[in-house]
Amino acid sequence: MSHPNEKEVAAELGVSVREVKEAWHWARNDAAGTPYQVRPEKVTEIYETITTIQPDYSDDSDDSGDSGQGGGSSCYIATAAVQGLYPTDILRPLKDWRYGVLESGRLGLQLSGYYRKTAPNIAFKVSRSEGWARFIRRWFVLPATRVATWPESPIKDICLWMLFLCGLAVSKVVDLTV
Repeated sequence: MSHPNEKEVAAELGVSVREVKEAWHWARNDAAGTPYQVRPEKVTEIYETITTIQPDYSDDSDDSGDSGQGGGSSCYIATAAVQGLYPTDILRPLKDWRYGVLESGRLGLQLSGYYRKTAPNIAFKVSRSEGWARFIRRWFVLPATRVATWPESPIKDICLWMLFLCGLAVSKVVDLTV
């Protein structure tokens, strides 16, 4: 039996893809700190339908109006790590760097694709582990958000590349241990 994807559910229920994605995360409580904007009258209907959804994170487009080149994708792990302690807009410079620098080359596109496929599951695990959330927040998210606000320079890009690559390695450890 095939499961519907977010777009099919959104079309069937007459809601936005963003509402379906948010309801899916809300139902699983795996997007800590994310403000949900699902219309209250649709939550029950979406919830009843989403139990059969297989989330499709390979297509990061949604109708959120996000103007980043890569669509409306999230910094899944960073969002889970901040756990509502900081406004999620502090992550915007990281998304801008990912779209503008990381994804400007073949290797960066491959790494970003890997991140998008694996990050939602890891974010779920991080959101349930205060220790990992604190570690990732302290050693990756907060330093990266500071570096991302530096003026454009090769040093900035090298630092963010290093944080991104180390973060991928740590996320693999989280995936194996949590």
